[in-house]
Amino acid sequence: MSKHSEHNIDTAYYLEKAQEIGNIGTWDLDLINNVLYWTKQVYVICGIPEGVELTYELFLEVVHPEDKELVNESWMAALGGAPYDLEHRMLVNGVVKWVREKGEIEFDQNGTPIRAIGVCQDITSQKEIEHKLQTQQYYLEKAQEIGKIGTWDEYPNIQKLSWTKEVYNIYEIPETTEITDDFITRHVHPDDKEFVIDRWKEALNGQLYDIEFRIVVNDKIKWIKEKAEYFYDEKGKVSRVLGVSQDITDLMEITIALKEARIKAEESSRLKSAFLANVSHEIRTPLNGILGFAELIDNNESISQEELKRYLNIIKQSGQNLLNVINDIIDISKIESNQLDLHYQPFDLHNFLENILHLIEQNIPPDLRDDVKIIFTKESSAQTFLIESDQSRLQQILLNLLSNSLKFTDNGSIEFGYQIDQASDKIVFFVKDTGKGIPEKDLSRIFERFEQVNPKDERGTGLGLAICKSLVALLGGTINVNSEVNKGTVFHFEIPLKAIDLIDEANPYKNNKRDLLGSKILIVDDNRINCLFLFETLKKDGLLPTKVYSGEDAVEQCRENDFDVVLMDIGMSGIDGYEAMRQIQEFKPDMNFIIQTGYAMTEEKKKAFSNGASGYISKPINIEQLKRMILECL
Repeated sequence: MSKHSEHNIDTAYYLEKAQEIGNIGTWDLDLINNVLYWTKQVYVICGIPEGVELTYELFLEVVHPEDKELVNESWMAALGGAPYDLEHRMLVNGVVKWVREKGEIEFDQNGTPIRAIGVCQDITSQKEIEHKLQTQQYYLEKAQEIGKIGTWDEYPNIQKLSWTKEVYNIYEIPETTEITDDFITRHVHPDDKEFVIDRWKEALNGQLYDIEFRIVVNDKIKWIKEKAEYFYDEKGKVSRVLGVSQDITDLMEITIALKEARIKAEESSRLKSAFLANVSHEIRTPLNGILGFAELIDNNESISQEELKRYLNIIKQSGQNLLNVINDIIDISKIESNQLDLHYQPFDLHNFLENILHLIEQNIPPDLRDDVKIIFTKESSAQTFLIESDQSRLQQILLNLLSNSLKFTDNGSIEFGYQIDQASDKIVFFVKDTGKGIPEKDLSRIFERFEQVNPKDERGTGLGLAICKSLVALLGGTINVNSEVNKGTVFHFEIPLKAIDLIDEANPYKNNKRDLLGSKILIVDDNRINCLFLFETLKKDGLLPTKVYSGEDAVEQCRENDFDVVLMDIGMSGIDGYEAMRQIQEFKPDMNFIIQTGYAMTEEKKKAFSNGASGYISKPINIEQLKRMILECL
């Protein structure tokens, strides 16, 4: 065998070996006779035994069903002159393979395709690698999307900057946007711009780059956390910066909210501590007056009637001050638990305001009565102006505002009254003083609970104005304040106007006081002082009271005697008030019960009526109100 023949044998061997190693084969298709020729490796790729007669149709049979149309269209296009170069799948013995095919078509002088020569390569392993990379890329992008974190790569020397998809999402711009350093600087929040630039310069000089700052994106403020790693060239200059940007807006909002909540909690704790200190002061001060002057009366046998009257007035006023503190605490508790009820009834507004005028005039300290004038202004000239509202709560609001003005007005005047707003069908009440005023910075917080403008210099619990605001809201209105330091303060509050026609609303107790004479009243209270107070007061007004100190005695008294009304305390040892009522109702179902109790909460009142009470009055008892209730039972 010649060396040339040996070389040809070697060439064929090495060609076949190369195709085997490269997993690539060649094919030759006679288009005139539809005869297809394959090298050995194509048979291996297609899973067809060598020697089988080959045709283009046989080849299509092993093409994956979902790719047949693609292959056929590409082949037909190639016969028309288009390039034939595509990747597709094959289904070989139930196994999917990926192949790449590339071929050339030969045409005769008439342009008719006569022959096709090409290669077929098994690229399954490459496709698997590609798929794995795509999967990893997908998970990486998904992780960045979920974590709102993107990466960026910058080459400062050539001013080249590239971002991953999530950084574009953070800045809310298309991925086609060209990114430069000045683009980022333009989006940094103005208040953070200098900080970011300085940290970047420091990082270029070797400092750690790990910062948080704000950016402005589509009129929204976002918080960004950035970290970067720097790479240096042989001259020690930064050649590349690889970094991450994370949108931490949600985290910062939570952090800021928690910080604000902590500050509020600390402030609330401080205010409540101050409140408790004030409450202690406000309770002990009137108690000191009550106990102190009671002791003076008890230990002074030669006390004159004038001194006795003066001391008793001090005790009465101190008791009222103590009651006001307790009422404020109860009211704010009711307001916070949504248990404060309103009781609407018709009343004469002018008479109501005249009474408030007298009440506030009595509260002017003796040393200020010549310096402070109280003025009542009314819009309507009618002698009687009937409206419907909660008279008690309206009085509470006005007295709170007037007392507040009186506390800060040493000279001048305090004017109060009302105006009618016909356009909105509302009545506007006002309290105007010439006192020391409130600084503008404090106006926004004077309606907050426990707040006082100058707590060290002021008396009170810090609840009055907060209660006023809540009561006005419950009445369907709003309250506001205007003030100027050293010139005075004006409070306005408006509520819906419910004016009613003038009717004869005479005081039923006043017209029928004689009907109470001789009424038989059973007083039930385990507190002997309370019991004695009611007994002596009712006896003085011509009623016939009987007192007992337990529920058991109340039941026995009702068995043996007839009473018009039972004044029943609730909280007693042994049989409580409700059980005593139940037992009495068994043999006297029509008995009238008026609950008189220290429990002033709304649910207790509802419970009393649901157990058959005709009336409910809380301690300390207003005797005139109690008499009206008794009259309604007769």
